[in-house]
Amino acid sequence: MQLKKTIWRLRAQGGYDRPPVWRLPTTKTVTGALSQTIQGAPAPSLTALQEAFAAYLQRHGAAVTPAAIRFGIRKEELATLWEAGHIFAVTEPDELTVFDRQVAEGHTGDWDSGYYRGVEYISGFDEIDWRIGLPAHEPGLLYIAQPSLATGVALTARDQLRWVRYAEQSGLTLIADASFAPYLREAQSFYAIDGAAACVLTVYDFAALGLPGLTAVVVPDEFVADRSDQHAYPAADVVRKYLGAPDVSPLLLAGLHAWLSDAGQTEWSAILEAYAARQKTVRDELTASGIPYWGEPTLPYLWLAAQDLPKHEAFAATELVAGEVYGGAGETFAQLRLTQA
Repeated sequence: MQLKKTIWRLRAQGGYDRPPVWRLPTTKTVTGALSQTIQGAPAPSLTALQEAFAAYLQRHGAAVTPAAIRFGIRKEELATLWEAGHIFAVTEPDELTVFDRQVAEGHTGDWDSGYYRGVEYISGFDEIDWRIGLPAHEPGLLYIAQPSLATGVALTARDQLRWVRYAEQSGLTLIADASFAPYLREAQSFYAIDGAAACVLTVYDFAALGLPGLTAVVVPDEFVADRSDQHAYPAADVVRKYLGAPDVSPLLLAGLHAWLSDAGQTEWSAILEAYAARQKTVRDELTASGIPYWGEPTLPYLWLAAQDLPKHEAFAATELVAGEVYGGAGETFAQLRLTQA
């Protein structure tokens, strides 16, 4: 069964232009740092945070420099990295927040029969764990989340290699959304792959770590935008001309710096194991009920076939966010969120 389209019905969110909000974990290390900063303790400098985050990424195979990390940049601000009229390839199911804004800015096209013109929606299949094929057209930009923001399915190292080689050969820019990558036990960075630094931008939204409002984009020194034409421009120009240096809250800087500390990482590992235990309870119930599901074992959400969701105490601390009817036979899929109790 192929997923034909994805339009989230974000419950009580007032439309598609705001991301889903639910309670995500914040470590005591982070809350302690936030409290101390509010009480007047000095916040870490932006340079110190860049160095700490670069060290964190390097432990996951990303050979990036601190200067490559730009805090305060949101993924919807990356519209300037390609010309209007270029095809924008997106993987589905995924959230549409960034895509709606690109349409509003004139980078794709009008809404037509359930799709935006100028956007190629690359569908996944449940039979192969929602992994997607290559675009039918040659896009100027490809957006892919690791792990998927909807299904929770993570790309393997082989998947990442395929996408990097495709981006190299096609001359496109690949935007990798790694907002939920910290929830993966083994999250290899795209930058562990030779050649990725020249064609991949990685975006982070730290709301996934309980720090809403803090975002970052990794722009490697080797990155070159618009490599498919004669107007290619290097990373230094991307940063200087297009991304700028927006203000970042010292409070959020302190929170992320604490999360990146040794104590913060130890506490985070314990949280992942707690999520794995909670997921096992839910997975066992889904298996016993014959309901298919997908997603990595340490994520705070699962993707499942939503018909006849069992009424069981294991679901007492969960939230179900359903999409539209997708399949030709009326199949419905939903994101099951394992929120904090």
